[in-house]
Order: sequence, then structure tokens, then C-alpha cells
Amino acid sequence: LDSYSSADVSGMIRTGEQMMAKGLGDEATIYLAKAYLNQGSLSFQEKESAPKALALLEPLLLKYPDEPTIILAVGYGYEILEDYPKAIGFYNKAITLDDANDLAYVQRGHAYDLMGKLDLAEKDYMKAYSLNANRDVTLLNLARYYFQARNFDLANQYAQKAIDITNLDYVRAISANVVAGIFIDQKEYQNAIDYLDYAIDNDANDPTAYEQRGYATLMLYSDNTDAKKMAEALVSARKDVDYALSLHKESSFAVTVRGIGYLVEKKTVEAKTEFSKALALVDKDITLGAVEKTQMRERLSLLLK
Repeated sequence: LDSYSSADVSGMIRTGEQMMAKGLGDEATIYLAKAYLNQGSLSFQEKESAPKALALLEPLLLKYPDEPTIILAVGYGYEILEDYPKAIGFYNKAITLDDANDLAYVQRGHAYDLMGKLDLAEKDYMKAYSLNANRDVTLLNLARYYFQARNFDLANQYAQKAIDITNLDYVRAISANVVAGIFIDQKEYQNAIDYLDYAIDNDANDPTAYEQRGYATLMLYSDNTDAKKMAEALVSARKDVDYALSLHKESSFAVTVRGIGYLVEKKTVEAKTEFSKALALVDKDITLGAVEKTQMRERLSLLLK
């Protein structure tokens, strides 16, 4: 399964529909299904795209039961729908057919990652890396894995390599988000903002970059005694948070950042209202894996005290 930036997906769907209308057969079906899968993974408001893809792919799987591209695409459809055990079943099948298929390992690793089975995720990511050390999506997932594990040296190493070798905008954007997250953890907020600007330049529809930039902006100016600069920072952060929520309305972190903005303004009641809303969103937030959801709950519980 190829991956594309969000700007490409609408055009892919139109092309796929035109190919289907011309009766171009299995080639058209696979093309359109891939377009729907990319839409489902890139747009948090359009998860119904995954069932559309599966409706096209599953009949093809009966026709071509040993075709790895179709098997992996069906697995990915179930992963988007958060049916991780079913997705892993398809990835296992692809690996049984070809145990040197690096994409099958990285996709299975990602499903394990989202389930919170980090030891199995790391094992699969490293297997994929051993088979192909220059696969950008493998490098990206290793960067995200090691960021979760707080091994920032390795996270940065894999993220920078992904940025260097990829020709995909979304890989550059997400890798830059990882590097920015490291800078935020180290309280180097201007460096974080620089990487987030780069992420947004590469994918203007990535909500994570906006919510992180909003947070970094608040932190950069939170101790500033210049009232005008603080007011400008609040406006900028709110703009980023509002845009992130327009892209992903169930982002618990974006709502948390809105609450932090109220804390900066010393509006405690309003802040706690936002933190309560964020806590209620954690289970619905599809951008978070199992471990990240636990961490977010713990963070919000502290903010609500």
C-alpha cells in the first residue's frame, strides 16, 4: 500500500471512480480502494472510507487469496477501524506467504503499537528494519516507538533519517512532529516551533502539528512579562488549537492545550472545564495508542487536582 499526502487523496478518489466507470477491472478496484484507505488514515473525520475500501477489497481477496498487496490493504482497513486482532490476522497471513515482506512486519508492528503491546511492536519494527533499512515508514514508526519509550536519541536518529530519505510529505511531517516533541520535552520551545512549522509546510492538514505548536507557543511565552507578547501568544495558540479541532474534533490534547491557555490567563474554572472535556475524549481519540491514552489520563488527572 502506497501512502500519499492529504492533498493528493481527493484527486485519487476521483481518478479511481473514473477508472471504475470505464470498466477497467481489478486495477481500478485496487486503485480506488487504496485511495479510500489513504483518506481513512489521513482524515480523522472520514473513517467511513475504510468500510468503502473493504467492500472493494474483500471480493478481490477471494479471487486472489495469496496476493500480498491485497492482504495487507485489507489488514490496514481493519486497523483504521481499530479492529487490531483482525488486522494482525491478515498481517500474519502475509508474513506466512513471504517472511521477507518488510511492510507486513511494520504494519503488524504498528497494530501491536496501537494495542499497547510495545515489546511485540519493537520486535516487528526491528525485523522490518533488518529487511530494509531505507523504508521511510519503518523509520517513522521506529522514531515514534522510541519517543514513547523516551529514548530520545534513537527517536531523533530515526526521525531525521526518515526526513532525509523520504519523498512523502506526510512522512516528513510526522517525523518532524517527533523531533518537535523531543524539543518540547526538553523545554526548547522555539526549536520545537521551528520543526512544527516545517511539519505544517509539508502537511497542512495534520492536527498534531497545530496542537503541539499551540502548546509550544504558550510555554514559550508563559513567563513573559510583556503583556502584549503574552496576549499575541494566546491568540496564536487558540488559532492553532481551533484548527486542530476542525481537523480532528476528538483530539484530547488539543482540548488540553485550550485548558492550559486558560491557566495562563489564571482562569482556573474554565481551565478545569476543558480538562474534564479532554479526559472524556481520551478513549475516542484515534490518534492515541493504548500507552499514550494511559499517559494522557494520568496527565489530565493531575491537571484536574
